[in-house]
Amino acid sequence: MSRLLPFVVAGLALSLVAACGGVREYAPPGSTTSAQSTLREPSSMTPRSMLYVAGFLESTVTEYSAGAYGNAAPIRVISGLHTGLSKPVGVALNSSGELYVANSSYPVSITVYARGAAGDAKPLRTISGVHTGLTQPEWLTLDDTGRIYVGDIGAPPIGSHGSVRIFDADARGDVAPIAVIAGSRTRIVSPAGIAIARNGEIVVASGTVAGANSAVLTFASGARGDVPPIRVLSGTKTQLGGPLGIALDRYQHLFVANFSDTSVTEYTQKAAGDSSPIRVIRGSRTELSTNGVNGVLVDSTGETFVSNRFVNPFEDRITVFAPNANGNAAPSRVLTGSRTQLFGPGGMAISQ
Repeated sequence: MSRLLPFVVAGLALSLVAACGGVREYAPPGSTTSAQSTLREPSSMTPRSMLYVAGFLESTVTEYSAGAYGNAAPIRVISGLHTGLSKPVGVALNSSGELYVANSSYPVSITVYARGAAGDAKPLRTISGVHTGLTQPEWLTLDDTGRIYVGDIGAPPIGSHGSVRIFDADARGDVAPIAVIAGSRTRIVSPAGIAIARNGEIVVASGTVAGANSAVLTFASGARGDVPPIRVLSGTKTQLGGPLGIALDRYQHLFVANFSDTSVTEYTQKAAGDSSPIRVIRGSRTELSTNGVNGVLVDSTGETFVSNRFVNPFEDRITVFAPNANGNAAPSRVLTGSRTQLFGPGGMAISQ
């Protein structure tokens, strides 16, 4: 069972209330109504930047302008029987704009879609089957060569298994991974977000969403097997709490979405041990969800995007923070509302 699933039932129970008008529409600061224009391009944003969001509850991937805010409808939605989507969590883009999705529910898989795919689109490629070793893939990323790194939390009970499984860029079908990082020496517990540093180091968020064993583990480039990490970030000073999504910015600073701590923490590139973050976004003005801070990404301008799950799925949202936002900072814009089709947002990817 996915770590996200226990938070689904209560949300579905409230969805009828939301559909009948019981949901607040978000209007950005200075606007008079969210029923007006719900799309803008910040001056720092590349005009053609697009944001892709995995939708866990409805098994979708939604696409927006990266500057979208308020109750903006997606530009495209991938959804339907032929898509192969099944409780997707992680998404990633390759250099050609192909979209990779980690599907956490049966039949578990990695599905790959053409650039611009929409509707009930069939994947270009699917990685699935007994030889893949995939049991519950949730997060994934790609390196510069297109290799696919998948965080698989393993079979139940959650918190007792997990691996990072690495596939060739052109992998398809029931193929074995070219490498697996797993075992007691790795210290991997329920791996979540994965990022690849410029030097090839493999950075993995680890620990349960309740906060147990919270850590960020860094493995050497080319690591495989039951190998210890070269760095471990863990301890009370780190303020890590159920780390899920992670991201590296252009300076190689590490950003972590903390599910159980309702925060986003930032660290220097080589942070290790019980190191304090250099910035923390946390507090009532941030609009981060106490029910689930899931994914994080940082674009080329330094804006920080955070996906949030609420008890009522019609309040699910993407909060975007200005570069260098810190403390109890209000987001610069929020994407939320029934038209957004953000139902259980998880991993995000951005084209730049």
